Amino acid sequence: AGAGCAAVVTDITLNADAEARTREWIEKTDRWR
Repeated sequence: AGAGCAAVVTDITLNADAEARTREWIEKTDRWR
């Protein structure tokens, strides 16, 4: 809704598989980069 960035550190660092979660974020936000 117009945001220029998002802070997702906690979502990644508290995830059981932080590397996989990071890949997920990259994949899901690819169209905005």
